[in-house]
Amino acid sequence: MSQSQDPADPSVATENSKPEKDLEPPQSSESVERSHQKPKRTSSTTLQCPICNEAMISIHQLNRHIDDAHVESADTQRGREDPSSKLAANEYAGNDIKSWIKKKLPADPPSLFSPGKRKTINLDLLDGNRGFGLSDSLNDVSKNPGSKEQSPTESSPLKSASPKTSRTNEITRTHWRQPSITGALSCSHPGCKRTLNIKNGIVNCRKCGNLFCNEHTHCKVRLRNPGPGEGKLPMYDCSANGVWCRSCETCYLNKPDFVAGVEVAVNDVSVQYQQKRSEFIDTKMLRRIKIQKRFIKNANLITEHFIANSKASFWNGFSFHAFSANADPLIAQQKQIVGSDNWQDDSVTHCAICYTNFNFLIRKHHCRLCGRLVCNDPEGERMYCSILLSITSFIEKLPTLNYASIVKQNLPKMLELPLESQDRISLRCCVDCKNDLLHSWKSSDELRQESDREIFTIYNGILVLKNTIATLLPRYRKLVEKISNSDADADRSDLNNARLRLMSALKDFEGASTRFRTQFLQLQDGKLCIKDEYNNHKQLVLNMYQSTIMFLQDNLESFKGLNATIQENEKKTIEKMEAGAHQTERPRLTKKEVREKREKLMVMKEQTFIVENLIESATKQRKFDEIDSLLGNKNELAKEIAVLEEELGDEGF
Repeated sequence: MSQSQDPADPSVATENSKPEKDLEPPQSSESVERSHQKPKRTSSTTLQCPICNEAMISIHQLNRHIDDAHVESADTQRGREDPSSKLAANEYAGNDIKSWIKKKLPADPPSLFSPGKRKTINLDLLDGNRGFGLSDSLNDVSKNPGSKEQSPTESSPLKSASPKTSRTNEITRTHWRQPSITGALSCSHPGCKRTLNIKNGIVNCRKCGNLFCNEHTHCKVRLRNPGPGEGKLPMYDCSANGVWCRSCETCYLNKPDFVAGVEVAVNDVSVQYQQKRSEFIDTKMLRRIKIQKRFIKNANLITEHFIANSKASFWNGFSFHAFSANADPLIAQQKQIVGSDNWQDDSVTHCAICYTNFNFLIRKHHCRLCGRLVCNDPEGERMYCSILLSITSFIEKLPTLNYASIVKQNLPKMLELPLESQDRISLRCCVDCKNDLLHSWKSSDELRQESDREIFTIYNGILVLKNTIATLLPRYRKLVEKISNSDADADRSDLNNARLRLMSALKDFEGASTRFRTQFLQLQDGKLCIKDEYNNHKQLVLNMYQSTIMFLQDNLESFKGLNATIQENEKKTIEKMEAGAHQTERPRLTKKEVREKREKLMVMKEQTFIVENLIESATKQRKFDEIDSLLGNKNELAKEIAVLEEELGDEGF
């Protein structure tokens, strides 16, 4: 045939209604005898189902209709009888369908339902696709013993059993959605708007039964038929008894083994963490409450001793605890407040905080709030292990504690004591007990002064700019080194951006340091001094300003040095460019030289024209010996003309 025809085209039936012998392929003698025995086709332009006489428009639709509408019912009523025997017994099918297919297909087609080699959409190999009209897997070799080709489903490992067994394990199709003949369908996958046709595919998901295109039905799941009370849809079966079936992506992602595979094993220990944290916080709070109660008792005890001994002489009022601690009744009462179990024995040889070995210079001291043996370290040479402080310094910071009335009444009198008499109302405590005792005071925002917040607010802004400069400067240095080692034509956009950002950060940092100096410092007699309202933080403010100025000076020097390096590189680049420009610059010609070179150029062009004419005449006269010499002369003239034109430049013609 000159052109191939599509069996699905409705016009084929009209064209093939006339018996044209040139359309028929060569046939064997046996097929010729069978064709003579069959009656002639009718001239109808449409196909009809040989079972229910329903009108069809193409052979694909007819095949699918037979598989979907009549295979299951015929198998059920006749014990799964082969539908090909019914079609063979039908007179209309023998006269019309078979003869029409025979004309369209090559000689000796494999079978009625396996129309040879044709371009179809092979849906799958592992799934039983029998009954789906758009796949070659419809072919069941067992139903057509005379077929010479093996169907894809027969080659499948799951379909290698007998036809009866494969039909028994087939997944139900009662839930399948049927395609519409009149209206166009689209893929059921969310977001897919493809029209379902032969090109894109019309595939039923074996699990949910909806229609999809080929792209969204490439997954495989194991299914089994639903049992009693399980509904109409097939059920997942991940065991070896499940049948591999084609499914959509949604059904594949919802299968149990897939969901279990992507679940993350989470060990939630938040409850245990909260429980342990609450226990830890409760322990800390209990310790702080105990320390506060012990301090209140010590404050009451020390105040009572202070009042009792206030009228005694200096020697009677002086406590001999430095020489015989056990003989002092105040220490004995403080030991009872802490508890004999918590009061460490004098046999301990190391400090409980810094673990320093006690000796003649590093003496032992009991903390009056916890009873541990610690060393005296008020200056912080080791770890501020313990300190001897007046109880008035604690009472001033903790005025809300439940002190005895005797403490509140005598507090002004104790505050008026001179510094050398503060030992009479002093209390030794370790650094841990001091922190626990003053924890509420340190964490209270109400007791902080406004000046503290003002100083640290301004300095925090300076620290942010300081971190920005510390990040930008090394990057700018690397870019400068990279440009210095690269060619002159290297891209400098990153370098310029980094320089602008660093310059802006340095400018902001200088402005912030100026504002800090204006806010907290002033000039007196040519010297920079702290303002009176910030005298309590004199050393802190001076240290902050000094560190700010030193940081600014160091980074400004580095920035200026990098800029000088860039300027030197740019200067060298400009010098190289100027030197190259001087070398390539053409010497300017005088008017006389221009006139002479123009005349010479005209003569050269005339000679070239003459030589070309001589070459043309020699070619016509077949004087090939002269042609070689003439071509050489022409090339020499062309070179001289090019040199003259280059020397003349824009002044040529």
